Amino acid sequence: MSGIGQHINTRTTMTGRSVVGLFALAVGVGAAGGVLWWWSAPRVVLQVINGQAFPVGYQPGGFIADDGIAAVLCVCGGLVIGVLALVVQRIPTKEYSRATLGALTVAVIASFVGAVVLWFIGTSLGRVDVAEQIAIVGEGGEFDSALRLRMPGVLLLWPLFAALVVAVVAVSDWIADRWSRDSVSAQSR
Repeated sequence: MSGIGQHINTRTTMTGRSVVGLFALAVGVGAAGGVLWWWSAPRVVLQVINGQAFPVGYQPGGFIADDGIAAVLCVCGGLVIGVLALVVQRIPTKEYSRATLGALTVAVIASFVGAVVLWFIGTSLGRVDVAEQIAIVGEGGEFDSALRLRMPGVLLLWPLFAALVVAVVAVSDWIADRWSRDSVSAQSR
C-alpha cells in the first residue's frame, strides 16, 4: 500500500485504550481551549443605567470576537483530533471504508465532547453575576460582561473539521491505491 501515513500503525482496529486516549485528549484539548477562549476573548463593557446593565456605546466587535475566537479554537481542535484519530487507526490493507469509518466515528464523537468541554470551561470561567456587579459599581458604573457563546453552531466546527481530515486522508489513500494498482498492471503488460 502506498499512501499518507502508511508507516504509522499496522493494527486493523482501534483498541479500547486508543479510543479512551483519544477521548481523554479531546477533553484535554477542550479544557485548554476553554481556558484560552476565556483568557483571550474581549468582553463587552456594560454600564449601569437605572439599575440595569446596558452595553456602552456600539460594540459589535466584542460580541463577534467571542464567537470568532471560539470558532478558531474549534477548527484547531478538530484538526488535531482528526489527525490523531488517523494516527491511532492506520491499517495497511485495502479495507479503507472500515478503517476510516472507525476513525471517523471516534473522531466525531470525541470532537463533540471536546467542543462541549471548551464551551463549558470558557463560560464557567467567564461567568459574571450581573446583579452583584450592578450593586458593586452602582449607577453609572461600568463592568465587563460575561463570556457567552451567542452562536452555538460554532461548536459544530470541531467535529466538522475532524471529519474533514479523515475524509481527505481516505480519499488520498484511495487515489494512491488506485494509482499504484494501475501502475503495477501497466508494468506487468
